[in-house]
Amino acid sequence: MLGLNPRGHYQFNVKVICIVFAGVGVLLRGISKWMHKQKAHADDYWILVSLLSYWAAVGFCIWGLITGGGGMEIDELMVVAKESQHGLTMTEHYLQSLFFGYILCTISLFATKISILIFYRRIFLVERAYRRATLVLMVLAIGWFISAELTTILACRPTNAFWDRTIAGSKCFNFSAMYLGTGIIDALIDVAILLLPIRMAIKLHLPLRTKLAVVAILALGGFVVIAQIFRLTMVYNPHGNTLHFAELEKWTNIHESTAIICACLPHCKPLMIWASQTLENSTSFITSRFRSTSEESHPSIASDSSDKAGRLRVTDVESMPSEITGSSMGDAFTSVQKPSNNIYYTRTVTLA
Repeated sequence: MLGLNPRGHYQFNVKVICIVFAGVGVLLRGISKWMHKQKAHADDYWILVSLLSYWAAVGFCIWGLITGGGGMEIDELMVVAKESQHGLTMTEHYLQSLFFGYILCTISLFATKISILIFYRRIFLVERAYRRATLVLMVLAIGWFISAELTTILACRPTNAFWDRTIAGSKCFNFSAMYLGTGIIDALIDVAILLLPIRMAIKLHLPLRTKLAVVAILALGGFVVIAQIFRLTMVYNPHGNTLHFAELEKWTNIHESTAIICACLPHCKPLMIWASQTLENSTSFITSRFRSTSEESHPSIASDSSDKAGRLRVTDVESMPSEITGSSMGDAFTSVQKPSNNIYYTRTVTLA
């Protein structure tokens, strides 16, 4: 399918799964705000910028995957580029997709960081020290973003030498060292953003369920950092000037999608509460219907526990033609029934 080899199919599936999960996270965030009539804030717009930039980046990478070898590694593409014009064109398409995809993905990562930090400033409004810390991290994130983008754009001189290796006199930096440097700074900023709300969460007297939710969000944030570390260790090539771009793409997608989901989870709490209550009510309704059906099928079964629960119980359900007279006392109604064989018996119904 699409001219992809097995490695290409794997890369394609990873990309599609990651963009779907990221999109669902942002969608649930929007639904939660709409259900509770909450207006959009700056952090909501930033996360939308992040998602759209990420989708555009993946779009470029999928185009490069399909037209640039169908899953071939960069070393394999370099070989076929020397053999034919078609191989050279495939290599150029693949490298172009990486160039523009990385620029867009950096925008997405930056927008995610800013969205989270703006959210922090909004919910911890009274803490001056906390707000100053978020401001410092914003400045660091801006500095990282500018340096990462300039490093990518100026990685080769001229810029189009990044994908056109036939340009005479072109020169490129060591890609491995370049991505390692920007990746380490990115990981450190992510760790700082992850640890920032812990002190505030400890100071607040939160219910156990809320504390567990905070722990879950922090755990997912920790996975974002772990994905970034994997990304760095698997793409670094100290003995060469190229990268394992397939691994770089995979871990970049995992890193970016989990970061977007992590940024959206705190906003989905009202939706989670509604879903939990709906599930609980549905379970109670199904249980009560099952009990009602069971009682209708076995009306002669009575128990003290169910009487205490306020249900109607009949102690004698023998059915025969009869004359009925009765009297009521409080919550009890006693009937005297005279069947056709003149044998009397009583039936007592307790109402609760």
